[in-house]
Amino acid sequence: AQNIAASRPNRLPAVEILSPVVDDLAGPQPVENYIQFALSQNPGIQAARKRVDAAAMRVPQAASLKDPMLDVIGWPFYPNTPQTASGRMTVDMMVSQEVPWRGKLATQAAAAEEGVNAARAQLAAAELQTIEAVKLAYYDLYFVQQSIRITEQDRRFLADIVEVSESLYRTGKASQQDLLRLQAELSKVDGELIRMRQMQTSARAELAEALHVSPETPLHALADLPAED
Repeated sequence: AQNIAASRPNRLPAVEILSPVVDDLAGPQPVENYIQFALSQNPGIQAARKRVDAAAMRVPQAASLKDPMLDVIGWPFYPNTPQTASGRMTVDMMVSQEVPWRGKLATQAAAAEEGVNAARAQLAAAELQTIEAVKLAYYDLYFVQQSIRITEQDRRFLADIVEVSESLYRTGKASQQDLLRLQAELSKVDGELIRMRQMQTSARAELAEALHVSPETPLHALADLPAED
């Protein structure tokens, strides 16, 4: 029964499995803040850093001699002790040290150092992948935000034109066909805004995935990016 209970996986509550909502990331943030947060929270990067630390610890071990061995044999019962030319021997002690061939320790240390370099390269690759994912999601979100802002501004202008056209139509200075065309264009813009807001939700979800936070975190890109970005 204990073996069966131990073999069952520990199921965490759904609340603990879900990514948390991080209030510190709410509101407009520069992309550097999101990148630093992602680098500190990404589990792949954390695992790569642990591998670098583990590989670095093997370098001094590879450059050092093995531990010396000490063997002690005792004969506490005096009549059974072995007899030697100098008398009875009650304790036998032997110390040994394995000494490798010349240059072997340096070669082992160099190989271990190359392992550290390989682990560092894997860490750098993981960091670059995370930075790329955050930047792509961030600038997608920025593009959608700007698109929504411009389209909302266009809608306000178009709504004003529709209102003027309705006044002209009531006074007989505009045709019904022109008014219907403007109203259809206004409905088209409203549909475009709905599509863009859905794109904004998807862009926030992609950015939240790259940051390993809940999609409910209100992530926003800056309204005005620096020219170099």
